[in-house]
Amino acid sequence: MFHRILSLFFVLNCCTSSLLSQVHAYIQSTVFYQDENPYVELFYIMSIDEASQSSHIALQILVKQNNEYVKALKYNFNTQQSKKHHPILHIERIILPIGSYEIESVFNHSNSIETEHRLLNPVEIKPKNASINISEIQLCSTLKNTLDSTYKYQKNGIQYEPQLFNTYEPQDRLMQFYYETYSNQEQKESLIHHYIIEKIDTLLHRTKVIDWYKKKEIKRYNPVIITQDISNLPSGNYILRIELLKMDKSMVTKTEIGFIRINPFWDRFVDVYYEETASRRFFETLPNDTAQYMLKAIKPNVPSTDMPILNYLKKNGNIAEIKLYLYDFFRKASNDASSPSKYFEYLNTALAVDTRFNSGFGKGFETDRGVIYMRYGNPSEIIPVDQDNGAFPYEIWLYNKIVKTNQVNVKFLFYNPDLAGGDFRLLHSTARGERNNPRWEPELYKRVQSEIIQNDGIDDTKVQSNFHRRAREYFDN
Repeated sequence: MFHRILSLFFVLNCCTSSLLSQVHAYIQSTVFYQDENPYVELFYIMSIDEASQSSHIALQILVKQNNEYVKALKYNFNTQQSKKHHPILHIERIILPIGSYEIESVFNHSNSIETEHRLLNPVEIKPKNASINISEIQLCSTLKNTLDSTYKYQKNGIQYEPQLFNTYEPQDRLMQFYYETYSNQEQKESLIHHYIIEKIDTLLHRTKVIDWYKKKEIKRYNPVIITQDISNLPSGNYILRIELLKMDKSMVTKTEIGFIRINPFWDRFVDVYYEETASRRFFETLPNDTAQYMLKAIKPNVPSTDMPILNYLKKNGNIAEIKLYLYDFFRKASNDASSPSKYFEYLNTALAVDTRFNSGFGKGFETDRGVIYMRYGNPSEIIPVDQDNGAFPYEIWLYNKIVKTNQVNVKFLFYNPDLAGGDFRLLHSTARGERNNPRWEPELYKRVQSEIIQNDGIDDTKVQSNFHRRAREYFDN
């Protein structure tokens, strides 16, 4: 039952050993039927290290049964002559009678025994049932319809490539797979195709995490393509099982395959994902555009350790992941008291800040003043200055006390060097963790270069006193 999983682990180990011979290879084996003839389809992906002096790969395919060779094939390939050797794809379809086999693939790139390595794939060809049968499952990274019948890596008008090592990386959000069903005769009735994904723990116990159904007509030969979103699956070992059921839900036949999911984002949130609380359900029902809006609004208060997660969500995250992160964010912000209440409080602040500091370049809470307001709240005092001799327009914000950092008498200096709209940028502050710029004064008075007090040209920090020049006085007092 677990031979496909064991085969996967074996291939992983063998591919690691192939580093010694400079040849890297992966094999996907799947059993199908053509009429009454079962066959194994072997999909090879081969490459040579860039440092290798050879562009040649020799492949021997040896089929063994009961420790005796029953079939042997040999091929020679050449990688593209370039600085980077491109992978070689090869498909081999071998008709085999019912029975258990071991397929040995021998790779060599220099016709030397020292550079030879082997991969072993166990294959079992099972007899068909009396009426309805199903093939093994083929996990695919590429799976799409094609009209090019001459293209080698296609069958039944479907172009495909294997999912390497049956492993789904964080960027692999969709699972695509192919299988075939067979019937002794055309029938007017339909079958229910039941798809189940189960997680396997270290004791090989299974827990169902996803299942769904499709109804399909019974045909003599029926190739099937399925795509399923697996972005919510946390990291772990899984089984994909397909059950063919009659309309009364009785089992006809089934098949399954193992795969690995790597998903660090959902690993962190897997516990809260399964929480059945009113707060959790509230965030699930947020309108999608509101969730996207709030993801931007919370950025000023997201911990630095979460910034990679926030960047991932903004670039690649789906709406379910975004809502889950919002739930976790406000759950922590409210100390589990009432995360929806904390959410509405934050939303009202974000909307007000968005309007107040809107500069025409993104949201108001994405401007420097908006970020500081969202992070530390309303300042105790604001000193706006439009007319200061030689200075760009600026504002000085004073906070008598910042609770987050327990600092007192904290000041922020924003200025508008472009003299356009309300896009004031943070030039200098005394807050811990915010921008501290000893040369803020020369930058603020950049329009009067001749009045900058010269030191060594790099560390100039002061500007000459003059009539109506008061930024230093405002900031220091």
